[in-house]
Amino acid sequence: MTDTDPESPPSRDSLDPWKLKMASGGYYIQSKILHVPDQFGFFSAGPPSLQVKDAESFTRLLAYLSTLGTLEALILAYLWRNESFEWFMVYDLLTINCELIVGV
Repeated sequence: MTDTDPESPPSRDSLDPWKLKMASGGYYIQSKILHVPDQFGFFSAGPPSLQVKDAESFTRLLAYLSTLGTLEALILAYLWRNESFEWFMVYDLLTINCELIVGV
């Protein structure tokens, strides 16, 4: 296998150092400060390529949840402003969010 082989694992030099630093910091916080077991955490102590993928997945999850929360807040503010707000909508959105996060 050569470095140009698409099936060869990426070398440590080709990994984004910022993402690798984020992954190692995330793993430190997860394991040493929060004491989350490895099988339940977002970050792993695996090879650097896996750590970078963990950091990318965690970043995507945060972006997704931030976008979803912002859109829901805008919808509820719009309904509140037009005096068509009902509290059951808040409970419905919370239920949907919990199902999306847990993956049910």
